[in-house]
Amino acid sequence: MVRVEGGRPNGAAAKKIVAVLVAAALGNTRSAAATTVATNCPPMDLVNHNITDYIRWSTMSDRLYLENGACATMTDIYESRIDTYTGENKGPVYPFDETTGGITNNVTGSWYLGSSLYVTEGARLVVQGLSKGGDCDHLLLASSAEKFINVRAYGGEIMLDGTHVESWDLLEGTVDENYDDGRSYLSAISEVIINPAMECEGMATNDMGEARMDIIDSEINHLGHYESESYGIAYKVRGFCNDLSNPELFETVGVTGDILGSHIHHLYFGHYSYGHQGGNWSYNTVHDNVGYGFDPHDDSDYVTISNNEVYNNGWHGIIASKRCDHVTIENNHVYDNGHVTDAGKITGNGIMLHRSCDYATVRGNVVENNMDSGVAVYESSNCEISQNNLSRNKNGIRMSMGSANNLAFENHIVINGEDERYAIYLYRGNDTPAVEGSDGRPRNNRVFDNSLMSDNAVVMARNADDNIIEGNTIFGRESRFVDSFNTLWYGNSVPDVHEFKLEDGSCFDPESDMDYVAGEAGGGDGDGSWSSTLSYSYDFGYEYEEGFFCGV
Repeated sequence: MVRVEGGRPNGAAAKKIVAVLVAAALGNTRSAAATTVATNCPPMDLVNHNITDYIRWSTMSDRLYLENGACATMTDIYESRIDTYTGENKGPVYPFDETTGGITNNVTGSWYLGSSLYVTEGARLVVQGLSKGGDCDHLLLASSAEKFINVRAYGGEIMLDGTHVESWDLLEGTVDENYDDGRSYLSAISEVIINPAMECEGMATNDMGEARMDIIDSEINHLGHYESESYGIAYKVRGFCNDLSNPELFETVGVTGDILGSHIHHLYFGHYSYGHQGGNWSYNTVHDNVGYGFDPHDDSDYVTISNNEVYNNGWHGIIASKRCDHVTIENNHVYDNGHVTDAGKITGNGIMLHRSCDYATVRGNVVENNMDSGVAVYESSNCEISQNNLSRNKNGIRMSMGSANNLAFENHIVINGEDERYAIYLYRGNDTPAVEGSDGRPRNNRVFDNSLMSDNAVVMARNADDNIIEGNTIFGRESRFVDSFNTLWYGNSVPDVHEFKLEDGSCFDPESDMDYVAGEAGGGDGDGSWSSTLSYSYDFGYEYEEGFFCGV
Protein backbone atom coordinates (compact mmCIF):
# COMPACT_ATOMS: atom_id res chain seq x y z
CA MET A 1 0.00 0.00 0.00
CA VAL A 2 1.21 3.49 -0.80
CA ARG A 3 1.74 5.60 2.30
CA VAL A 4 1.10 9.32 2.42
CA GLU A 5 3.20 11.19 4.95
CA GLY A 6 1.22 14.38 5.04
CA GLY A 7 3.20 16.30 2.46
CA ARG A 8 6.70 16.39 1.08
CA PRO A 9 8.88 13.96 3.04
CA ASN A 10 11.98 16.11 3.27
CA GLY A 11 10.99 17.91 6.43
CA ALA A 12 11.85 17.03 10.03
CA ALA A 13 11.63 13.28 9.50
CA ALA A 14 14.00 13.32 6.56
CA LYS A 15 16.41 15.63 8.38
CA LYS A 16 16.48 13.19 11.29
CA ILE A 17 17.35 10.36 8.90
CA VAL A 18 20.17 12.37 7.35
CA ALA A 19 21.55 13.29 10.78
CA VAL A 20 21.76 9.64 11.75
CA LEU A 21 23.51 8.73 8.50
CA VAL A 22 26.05 11.52 8.86
CA ALA A 23 26.76 10.53 12.46
CA ALA A 24 27.33 6.94 11.37
CA ALA A 25 29.73 7.95 8.62
CA LEU A 26 31.78 10.19 10.89
CA GLY A 27 32.11 7.50 13.53
CA ASN A 28 34.52 4.60 13.61
CA THR A 29 32.23 2.00 12.05
CA ARG A 30 33.40 0.69 8.70
CA SER A 31 29.88 0.61 7.29
CA ALA A 32 26.60 2.36 7.84
CA ALA A 33 25.08 -1.10 8.22
CA ALA A 34 25.74 -1.00 11.94
CA THR A 35 23.28 1.84 12.36
CA THR A 36 19.53 1.35 12.45
CA VAL A 37 18.01 3.95 10.14
CA ALA A 38 14.29 4.52 9.68
CA THR A 39 14.35 4.44 5.91
CA ASN A 40 11.18 2.48 5.20
CA CYS A 41 7.79 4.04 4.51
CA PRO A 42 5.68 4.49 7.67
CA PRO A 43 2.27 2.78 7.56
CA MET A 44 -0.72 4.95 6.77
CA ASP A 45 -4.00 3.96 5.18
CA LEU A 46 -5.24 5.67 2.09
CA VAL A 47 -8.08 7.96 3.06
CA ASN A 48 -10.22 9.76 0.50
CA HIS A 49 -7.74 8.93 -2.26
CA ASN A 50 -7.42 6.50 -5.12
CA ILE A 51 -4.22 4.69 -5.93
CA THR A 52 -3.96 6.67 -9.15
CA ASP A 53 -3.48 9.82 -7.08
CA TYR A 54 0.07 8.65 -6.35
CA ILE A 55 1.24 6.31 -9.10
CA ARG A 56 0.64 7.32 -12.70
CA TRP A 57 1.56 5.63 -15.95
CA SER A 58 2.23 7.59 -19.13
CA THR A 59 1.97 5.54 -22.31
CA MET A 60 3.22 8.46 -24.38
CA SER A 61 6.52 8.75 -22.49
CA ASP A 62 6.72 5.06 -21.53
CA ARG A 63 7.27 6.22 -17.97
CA LEU A 64 5.90 5.60 -14.48
CA TYR A 65 5.47 8.50 -12.04
CA LEU A 66 5.41 8.39 -8.25
CA GLU A 67 4.01 11.74 -7.17
CA ASN A 68 1.79 13.79 -4.88
CA GLY A 69 3.93 13.47 -1.72
CA ALA A 70 3.57 9.70 -1.43
CA CYS A 71 6.08 7.21 -0.08
CA ALA A 72 6.21 3.87 -1.88
CA THR A 73 8.20 0.65 -2.16
CA MET A 74 8.61 -1.66 -5.13
CA THR A 75 5.80 -3.82 -3.76
CA ASP A 76 3.52 -0.79 -3.57
CA ILE A 77 4.19 0.07 -7.19
CA TYR A 78 3.78 -3.52 -8.33
CA GLU A 79 0.44 -3.94 -6.54
CA SER A 80 -0.83 -0.65 -7.93
CA ARG A 81 -0.31 -1.98 -11.44
CA ILE A 82 -2.37 -5.17 -10.99
CA ASP A 83 -5.64 -4.88 -12.93
CA THR A 84 -8.52 -5.08 -10.45
CA TYR A 85 -10.72 -7.10 -12.79
CA THR A 86 -8.33 -9.38 -14.69
CA GLY A 87 -5.51 -9.70 -12.18
CA GLU A 88 -3.07 -8.91 -14.98
CA ASN A 89 0.17 -7.09 -14.17
CA LYS A 90 0.30 -4.02 -16.40
CA GLY A 91 4.00 -3.44 -15.62
CA PRO A 92 6.58 -2.06 -15.77
CA VAL A 93 7.51 -3.56 -12.37
CA TYR A 94 7.82 -7.36 -12.36
CA PRO A 95 8.99 -9.88 -9.75
CA PHE A 96 12.24 -11.46 -10.91
CA ASP A 97 13.27 -15.09 -10.49
CA GLU A 98 16.99 -15.29 -9.72
CA THR A 99 17.04 -19.00 -10.56
CA THR A 100 15.53 -18.83 -14.03
CA GLY A 101 16.76 -15.33 -14.81
CA GLY A 102 13.30 -14.24 -15.92
CA ILE A 103 10.20 -12.47 -14.68
CA THR A 104 7.64 -14.34 -12.60
CA ASN A 105 4.24 -13.88 -10.96
CA ASN A 106 5.60 -14.72 -7.52
CA VAL A 107 7.06 -11.97 -5.34
CA THR A 108 10.68 -12.93 -4.67
CA GLY A 109 12.42 -9.87 -3.23
CA SER A 110 14.01 -9.21 -6.63
CA TRP A 111 12.39 -6.84 -9.12
CA TYR A 112 12.79 -6.07 -12.81
CA LEU A 113 11.90 -2.54 -13.93
CA GLY A 114 11.08 -2.32 -17.63
CA SER A 115 10.49 1.43 -18.02
CA SER A 116 11.71 4.67 -16.47
CA LEU A 117 10.45 5.69 -13.03
CA TYR A 118 10.29 9.36 -12.00
CA VAL A 119 9.81 10.35 -8.36
CA THR A 120 8.25 13.82 -8.36
CA GLU A 121 6.20 16.33 -6.32
CA GLY A 122 7.94 15.55 -3.03
CA ALA A 123 7.29 11.80 -3.25
CA ARG A 124 9.77 9.26 -1.92
CA LEU A 125 10.80 5.89 -3.33
CA VAL A 126 12.29 3.41 -0.85
CA VAL A 127 14.27 0.53 -2.33
CA GLN A 128 15.34 -1.44 0.72
CA GLY A 129 16.80 -4.90 1.22
CA LEU A 130 15.02 -7.64 3.15
CA SER A 131 17.68 -7.58 5.87
CA LYS A 132 16.80 -3.94 6.49
CA GLY A 133 13.08 -4.68 6.74
CA GLY A 134 12.33 -3.83 3.13
CA ASP A 135 11.15 -5.75 0.08
CA CYS A 136 13.95 -5.41 -2.50
CA ASP A 137 17.28 -7.19 -2.36
CA HIS A 138 17.86 -6.77 -6.07
CA LEU A 139 16.58 -4.20 -8.58
CA LEU A 140 17.35 -4.87 -12.25
CA LEU A 141 16.94 -1.99 -14.70
CA ALA A 142 16.04 -2.87 -18.29
CA SER A 143 19.03 -2.02 -20.46
CA SER A 144 19.95 -3.19 -23.94
CA ALA A 145 20.81 -1.89 -27.39
CA GLU A 146 17.09 -1.27 -27.95
CA LYS A 147 16.19 0.48 -24.69
CA PHE A 148 17.62 1.91 -21.50
CA ILE A 149 15.79 3.54 -18.59
CA ASN A 150 16.26 6.08 -15.82
CA VAL A 151 15.22 5.95 -12.16
CA ARG A 152 15.07 9.63 -11.29
CA ALA A 153 14.31 11.73 -8.25
CA TYR A 154 12.92 14.82 -9.99
CA GLY A 155 11.78 17.06 -7.18
CA GLY A 156 11.39 13.93 -5.04
CA GLU A 157 13.58 11.52 -3.07
CA ILE A 158 15.10 8.09 -3.59
CA MET A 159 16.44 5.92 -0.79
CA LEU A 160 18.54 2.88 -1.71
CA ASP A 161 19.32 0.93 1.45
CA GLY A 162 20.85 -2.53 1.68
CA THR A 163 19.99 -3.37 -1.92
CA HIS A 164 21.66 -4.15 -5.24
CA VAL A 165 20.89 -2.14 -8.38
CA GLU A 166 22.26 -3.00 -11.81
CA SER A 167 21.43 -2.91 -15.51
CA TRP A 168 19.94 -6.04 -17.03
CA ASP A 169 19.50 -7.30 -20.55
CA LEU A 170 16.60 -9.71 -20.15
CA LEU A 171 17.16 -11.44 -23.49
CA GLU A 172 20.89 -11.93 -22.94
CA GLY A 173 20.41 -12.82 -19.29
CA THR A 174 23.24 -10.61 -18.08
CA VAL A 175 24.25 -7.05 -17.21
CA ASP A 176 24.56 -4.47 -19.98
CA GLU A 177 28.29 -3.98 -20.47
CA ASN A 178 28.01 -1.80 -23.58
CA TYR A 179 27.76 1.88 -22.62
CA ASP A 180 28.35 3.15 -26.17
CA ASP A 181 24.69 2.68 -27.19
CA GLY A 182 23.29 4.06 -23.92
CA ARG A 183 22.81 2.34 -20.59
CA SER A 184 20.33 2.69 -17.72
CA TYR A 185 21.19 5.02 -14.85
CA LEU A 186 20.17 6.61 -11.54
CA SER A 187 19.79 10.37 -11.08
CA ALA A 188 18.55 13.09 -8.76
CA ILE A 189 17.55 16.31 -10.54
CA SER A 190 16.62 19.60 -8.87
CA GLU A 191 14.96 22.21 -11.05
CA VAL A 192 13.41 25.39 -9.66
CA ILE A 193 12.42 28.53 -11.56
CA ILE A 194 13.85 31.34 -9.42
CA ASN A 195 13.24 34.23 -11.78
CA PRO A 196 10.48 33.70 -14.38
CA ALA A 197 11.71 36.72 -16.32
CA MET A 198 15.20 35.32 -16.81
CA GLU A 199 16.12 34.14 -20.27
CA CYS A 200 19.38 32.40 -21.02
CA GLU A 201 20.64 29.20 -22.55
CA GLY A 202 20.55 26.59 -19.82
CA MET A 203 17.84 28.24 -17.69
CA ALA A 204 15.32 26.21 -15.71
CA THR A 205 12.13 25.51 -17.64
CA ASN A 206 10.21 23.25 -15.20
CA ASP A 207 9.43 24.14 -11.60
CA MET A 208 9.94 20.65 -10.15
CA GLY A 209 11.56 21.37 -6.78
CA GLU A 210 14.67 19.98 -5.12
CA ALA A 211 15.74 16.33 -5.19
CA ARG A 212 17.60 13.94 -2.92
CA MET A 213 19.09 10.48 -3.40
CA ASP A 214 20.75 8.42 -0.65
CA ILE A 215 22.68 5.20 -1.26
CA ILE A 216 23.35 3.22 1.91
CA ASP A 217 25.03 -0.20 2.24
CA SER A 218 24.18 -1.04 -1.37
CA GLU A 219 25.84 -2.36 -4.50
CA ILE A 220 25.46 -0.36 -7.71
CA ASN A 221 27.02 -1.62 -10.93
CA HIS A 222 26.98 -1.55 -14.74
CA LEU A 223 25.03 1.69 -15.13
CA GLY A 224 25.51 4.90 -17.10
CA HIS A 225 26.88 6.25 -20.35
CA TYR A 226 28.49 9.42 -21.64
CA GLU A 227 25.63 11.91 -21.75
CA SER A 228 24.70 14.77 -19.43
CA GLU A 229 22.99 13.56 -16.23
CA SER A 230 23.37 9.93 -17.39
CA TYR A 231 26.74 8.87 -16.00
CA GLY A 232 25.48 6.12 -13.68
CA ILE A 233 24.90 7.88 -10.36
CA ALA A 234 24.27 11.55 -11.13
CA TYR A 235 23.11 14.54 -9.07
CA LYS A 236 22.26 17.77 -10.91
CA VAL A 237 20.88 21.25 -10.29
CA ARG A 238 19.40 22.52 -13.52
CA GLY A 239 19.10 26.18 -14.43
CA PHE A 240 22.69 27.46 -14.47
CA CYS A 241 23.08 29.70 -17.50
CA ASN A 242 25.76 28.69 -19.98
CA ASP A 243 27.26 32.17 -19.72
CA LEU A 244 27.62 31.71 -15.90
CA SER A 245 25.50 34.81 -15.32
CA ASN A 246 23.42 33.47 -12.40
CA PRO A 247 25.80 31.95 -9.82
CA GLU A 248 23.27 32.87 -7.12
CA LEU A 249 21.26 29.85 -8.29
CA PHE A 250 23.38 27.57 -6.12
CA GLU A 251 22.69 29.69 -3.04
CA THR A 252 18.98 28.98 -3.48
CA VAL A 253 18.69 25.56 -5.09
CA GLY A 254 20.62 22.41 -4.23
CA VAL A 255 20.59 18.69 -4.79
CA THR A 256 21.51 16.46 -1.87
CA GLY A 257 22.24 12.92 -0.79
CA ASP A 258 24.74 10.71 1.03
CA ILE A 259 26.57 7.63 -0.24
CA LEU A 260 27.67 5.42 2.65
CA GLY A 261 29.07 1.93 2.99
CA SER A 262 28.38 0.99 -0.62
CA HIS A 263 30.08 -0.91 -3.43
CA ILE A 264 30.07 1.04 -6.71
CA HIS A 265 31.67 -0.41 -9.79
CA HIS A 266 31.57 -0.65 -13.58
CA LEU A 267 29.58 2.59 -14.01
CA TYR A 268 30.50 5.26 -16.53
CA PHE A 269 31.35 7.59 -13.63
CA GLY A 270 31.31 6.11 -10.15
CA HIS A 271 29.67 9.32 -9.02
CA TYR A 272 28.89 12.72 -10.55
CA SER A 273 27.32 15.82 -9.04
CA TYR A 274 26.56 19.36 -10.20
CA GLY A 275 25.41 21.85 -7.58
CA HIS A 276 25.43 19.29 -4.75
CA GLN A 277 25.35 20.69 -1.23
CA GLY A 278 26.78 19.01 1.84
CA GLY A 279 27.13 15.41 0.65
CA ASN A 280 28.75 12.76 2.83
CA TRP A 281 30.32 10.01 0.72
CA SER A 282 32.17 7.72 3.07
CA TYR A 283 33.22 4.09 3.63
CA ASN A 284 32.57 3.08 0.03
CA THR A 285 34.49 0.91 -2.42
CA VAL A 286 34.53 2.56 -5.86
CA HIS A 287 36.37 0.84 -8.68
CA ASP A 288 36.55 -0.14 -12.35
CA ASN A 289 34.47 2.77 -13.59
CA VAL A 290 35.08 4.05 -17.12
CA GLY A 291 35.83 7.62 -16.04
CA TYR A 292 36.08 9.05 -12.53
CA GLY A 293 35.61 7.40 -9.18
CA PHE A 294 34.12 10.43 -7.39
CA ASP A 295 33.41 13.58 -9.41
CA PRO A 296 31.82 16.48 -7.50
CA HIS A 297 31.51 19.06 -10.27
CA ASP A 298 30.30 22.64 -10.72
CA ASP A 299 29.47 24.29 -7.38
CA SER A 300 29.26 21.09 -5.34
CA ASP A 301 30.22 22.62 -1.99
CA TYR A 302 30.96 21.41 1.54
CA VAL A 303 31.07 17.75 0.53
CA THR A 304 33.01 15.14 2.47
CA ILE A 305 34.72 12.22 0.72
CA SER A 306 36.31 10.04 3.38
CA ASN A 307 37.42 6.51 4.22
CA ASN A 308 36.79 5.19 0.72
CA GLU A 309 38.77 2.72 -1.36
CA VAL A 310 38.99 4.13 -4.88
CA TYR A 311 40.90 2.18 -7.49
CA ASN A 312 41.23 1.11 -11.12
CA ASN A 313 39.09 3.93 -12.50
CA GLY A 314 39.91 5.07 -16.03
CA TRP A 315 40.39 8.78 -15.34
CA HIS A 316 41.03 10.44 -11.97
CA GLY A 317 40.27 8.59 -8.76
CA ILE A 318 38.72 11.61 -7.02
CA ILE A 319 38.29 15.00 -8.69
CA ALA A 320 36.53 18.16 -7.55
CA SER A 321 36.08 20.45 -10.54
CA LYS A 322 34.88 24.03 -11.07
CA ARG A 323 33.98 26.13 -8.03
CA CYS A 324 33.55 23.29 -5.54
CA ASP A 325 34.61 25.06 -2.36
CA HIS A 326 35.26 23.66 1.12
CA VAL A 327 35.55 20.07 -0.06
CA THR A 328 37.09 17.61 2.41
CA ILE A 329 38.91 14.56 1.01
CA GLU A 330 40.44 12.52 3.81
CA ASN A 331 41.52 9.04 4.86
CA ASN A 332 40.92 7.48 1.45
CA HIS A 333 43.00 4.81 -0.25
CA VAL A 334 43.31 5.87 -3.89
CA TYR A 335 45.34 3.75 -6.27
CA ASP A 336 45.79 2.36 -9.79
CA ASN A 337 43.72 5.09 -11.48
CA GLY A 338 44.26 6.54 -14.96
CA HIS A 339 45.09 5.27 -18.42
CA VAL A 340 47.24 5.88 -21.48
CA THR A 341 45.30 7.53 -24.31
CA ASP A 342 45.38 6.35 -27.92
CA ALA A 343 47.80 9.20 -28.58
CA GLY A 344 50.13 7.86 -25.90
CA LYS A 345 49.37 10.53 -23.28
CA ILE A 346 49.42 9.44 -19.65
CA THR A 347 46.42 10.76 -17.72
CA GLY A 348 44.73 10.17 -14.39
CA ASN A 349 45.55 11.68 -10.99
CA GLY A 350 44.80 10.05 -7.69
CA ILE A 351 43.16 13.18 -6.26
CA MET A 352 42.62 16.44 -8.15
CA LEU A 353 41.31 19.91 -7.31
CA HIS A 354 40.40 21.61 -10.59
CA ARG A 355 39.40 25.20 -11.43
CA SER A 356 38.53 27.23 -8.31
CA CYS A 357 38.01 24.37 -5.90
CA ASP A 358 39.21 26.65 -3.12
CA TYR A 359 39.48 26.06 0.63
CA ALA A 360 39.68 22.30 0.16
CA THR A 361 41.27 19.90 2.63
CA VAL A 362 43.13 16.84 1.33
CA ARG A 363 44.34 15.01 4.41
CA GLY A 364 45.45 11.58 5.56
CA ASN A 365 45.06 9.80 2.23
CA VAL A 366 47.17 6.94 0.89
CA VAL A 367 47.59 7.65 -2.82
CA GLU A 368 49.73 5.28 -4.84
CA ASN A 369 50.47 3.96 -8.29
CA ASN A 370 48.29 6.40 -10.23
CA MET A 371 49.20 7.28 -13.81
CA ASP A 372 49.75 11.00 -13.16
CA SER A 373 50.14 12.86 -9.87
CA GLY A 374 49.19 11.74 -6.41
CA VAL A 375 47.54 15.10 -5.63
CA ALA A 376 47.05 17.69 -8.40
CA VAL A 377 45.98 21.26 -7.62
CA TYR A 378 44.92 23.16 -10.74
CA GLU A 379 43.89 26.83 -10.49
CA SER A 380 42.70 26.29 -6.91
CA SER A 381 43.76 28.26 -3.88
CA ASN A 382 43.79 28.39 -0.08
CA CYS A 383 43.81 24.60 0.17
CA GLU A 384 45.43 22.33 2.74
CA ILE A 385 47.25 19.17 1.60
CA SER A 386 48.57 17.39 4.65
CA GLN A 387 49.54 14.07 6.18
CA ASN A 388 49.18 12.15 2.93
CA ASN A 389 51.30 9.18 1.94
CA LEU A 390 52.05 9.49 -1.80
CA SER A 391 54.11 6.89 -3.61
CA ARG A 392 54.65 5.42 -7.08
CA ASN A 393 52.79 8.25 -8.80
CA LYS A 394 54.28 10.23 -11.71
CA ASN A 395 54.49 13.28 -9.41
CA GLY A 396 53.80 13.61 -5.72
CA ILE A 397 52.04 16.98 -5.37
CA ARG A 398 51.71 19.30 -8.33
CA MET A 399 50.30 22.82 -8.32
CA SER A 400 49.61 24.60 -11.58
CA MET A 401 47.65 27.26 -13.47
CA GLY A 402 47.70 30.05 -10.90
CA SER A 403 47.18 27.91 -7.80
CA ALA A 404 48.01 30.17 -4.86
CA ASN A 405 48.20 30.36 -1.09
CA ASN A 406 48.10 26.60 -0.64
CA LEU A 407 49.73 24.72 2.23
CA ALA A 408 51.37 21.33 1.71
CA PHE A 409 52.77 19.90 4.92
CA GLU A 410 53.54 16.68 6.78
CA ASN A 411 53.24 14.61 3.63
CA HIS A 412 55.44 11.60 2.88
CA ILE A 413 56.27 11.48 -0.83
CA VAL A 414 58.33 8.85 -2.65
CA ILE A 415 59.02 9.16 -6.39
CA ASN A 416 61.33 6.39 -7.57
CA GLY A 417 59.91 4.67 -10.65
CA GLU A 418 61.33 4.63 -14.15
CA ASP A 419 58.72 7.06 -15.52
CA GLU A 420 58.23 9.08 -12.34
CA ARG A 421 59.31 12.69 -12.05
CA TYR A 422 59.01 15.12 -9.15
CA ALA A 423 58.04 15.01 -5.48
CA ILE A 424 56.87 18.64 -5.68
CA TYR A 425 56.01 20.17 -9.05
CA LEU A 426 55.02 23.83 -9.47
CA TYR A 427 54.36 25.06 -12.99
CA ARG A 428 52.16 27.34 -15.07
CA GLY A 429 50.99 25.05 -17.87
CA ASN A 430 49.62 26.03 -21.28
CA ASP A 431 45.91 26.55 -20.60
CA THR A 432 44.18 29.92 -20.30
CA PRO A 433 43.39 30.96 -16.70
CA ALA A 434 39.70 31.19 -15.86
CA VAL A 435 40.25 33.32 -12.74
CA GLU A 436 40.07 37.01 -13.61
CA GLY A 437 43.43 38.76 -13.31
CA SER A 438 45.46 35.57 -13.03
CA ASP A 439 48.63 35.16 -15.11
CA GLY A 440 48.59 31.43 -14.46
CA ARG A 441 51.84 31.34 -12.46
CA PRO A 442 51.48 29.45 -9.16
CA ARG A 443 52.59 31.65 -6.29
CA ASN A 444 52.60 32.09 -2.53
CA ASN A 445 52.36 28.36 -1.91
CA ARG A 446 54.12 26.98 1.16
CA VAL A 447 55.61 23.47 1.15
CA PHE A 448 56.91 22.59 4.60
CA ASP A 449 57.68 19.79 7.04
CA ASN A 450 57.38 17.08 4.39
CA SER A 451 59.51 14.03 3.67
CA LEU A 452 60.40 14.25 -0.04
CA MET A 453 62.25 11.65 -2.07
CA SER A 454 62.79 11.46 -5.81
CA ASP A 455 65.25 9.80 -8.17
CA ASN A 456 64.61 12.77 -10.48
CA ALA A 457 64.30 16.37 -9.29
CA VAL A 458 62.88 16.52 -5.77
CA VAL A 459 61.43 20.01 -6.27
CA MET A 460 60.68 21.30 -9.76
CA ALA A 461 59.41 24.86 -10.24
CA ARG A 462 58.70 26.27 -13.70
CA ASN A 463 57.13 29.73 -14.15
CA ALA A 464 56.30 29.86 -10.43
CA ASP A 465 56.93 32.79 -8.09
CA ASP A 466 57.07 33.68 -4.39
CA ASN A 467 56.79 30.11 -3.15
CA ILE A 468 58.26 28.79 0.10
CA ILE A 469 60.08 25.46 0.46
CA GLU A 470 60.79 25.15 4.16
CA GLY A 471 61.73 22.59 6.80
CA ASN A 472 61.48 19.55 4.56
CA THR A 473 63.59 16.40 4.77
CA ILE A 474 64.85 15.84 1.26
CA PHE A 475 66.31 12.74 -0.33
CA GLY A 476 67.49 13.17 -3.91
CA ARG A 477 70.17 14.53 -6.18
CA GLU A 478 68.73 17.85 -7.32
CA SER A 479 66.05 20.51 -7.33
CA ARG A 480 65.34 22.67 -10.38
CA PHE A 481 63.94 26.16 -10.81
CA VAL A 482 63.13 27.48 -14.30
CA ASP A 483 61.90 31.06 -14.83
CA SER A 484 60.81 31.13 -11.18
CA PHE A 485 61.34 34.23 -9.07
CA ASN A 486 61.72 34.81 -5.33
CA THR A 487 61.61 31.23 -4.06
CA LEU A 488 62.40 31.01 -0.36
CA TRP A 489 64.42 27.87 0.40
CA TYR A 490 64.89 27.64 4.14
CA GLY A 491 65.68 25.06 6.80
CA ASN A 492 65.51 22.03 4.53
CA SER A 493 67.58 18.97 5.33
CA VAL A 494 69.36 17.80 2.17
CA PRO A 495 71.92 15.10 1.34
CA ASP A 496 75.64 15.87 1.16
CA VAL A 497 75.40 16.35 -2.60
CA HIS A 498 72.29 18.10 -3.86
CA GLU A 499 72.34 20.21 -7.01
CA PHE A 500 70.31 23.40 -7.19
CA LYS A 501 69.69 24.27 -10.81
CA LEU A 502 68.53 27.83 -11.41
CA GLU A 503 67.65 28.45 -15.05
CA ASP A 504 66.15 31.22 -17.18
CA GLY A 505 66.72 33.93 -14.60
CA SER A 506 65.31 32.04 -11.62
CA CYS A 507 66.05 33.66 -8.27
CA PHE A 508 66.00 32.70 -4.60
CA ASP A 509 64.79 35.04 -1.89
CA PRO A 510 67.89 36.50 -0.12
CA GLU A 511 66.70 34.98 3.17
CA SER A 512 67.23 31.51 1.69
CA ASP A 513 69.76 29.24 3.37
CA MET A 514 71.44 26.53 1.35
CA ASP A 515 73.64 25.22 4.13
CA TYR A 516 71.43 22.87 6.14
CA VAL A 517 72.99 19.54 5.19
CA ALA A 518 71.68 16.18 6.39
CA GLY A 519 73.78 14.91 9.28
CA GLU A 520 75.17 18.33 10.26
CA ALA A 521 73.90 20.45 13.11
CA GLY A 522 73.28 23.72 11.38
CA GLY A 523 75.81 23.22 8.57
CA GLY A 524 77.36 26.09 6.65
CA ASP A 525 80.52 28.07 7.23
CA GLY A 526 79.20 30.21 10.03
CA ASP A 527 79.58 33.44 8.08
CA GLY A 528 76.48 33.31 5.93
CA SER A 529 78.31 31.83 2.94
CA TRP A 530 77.16 28.74 1.04
CA SER A 531 78.26 25.38 2.35
CA SER A 532 81.00 23.81 0.25
CA THR A 533 79.49 20.36 0.75
CA LEU A 534 76.73 21.23 -1.71
CA SER A 535 77.08 20.99 -5.47
CA TYR A 536 75.74 23.70 -7.77
CA SER A 537 75.17 23.73 -11.51
CA TYR A 538 75.20 27.53 -11.71
CA ASP A 539 76.98 30.42 -10.05
CA PHE A 540 74.98 32.77 -7.87
CA GLY A 541 75.18 36.56 -8.11
CA TYR A 542 74.44 39.08 -5.37
CA GLU A 543 73.57 42.07 -7.54
CA TYR A 544 70.81 40.73 -9.75
CA GLU A 545 67.22 41.76 -9.03
CA GLU A 546 67.99 43.84 -5.95
CA GLY A 547 70.07 41.27 -4.12
CA PHE A 548 68.18 38.08 -4.92
CA PHE A 549 70.34 34.99 -5.47
CA CYS A 550 69.91 34.18 -9.13
CA GLY A 551 71.14 31.73 -11.70
CA VAL A 552 73.24 33.10 -14.51
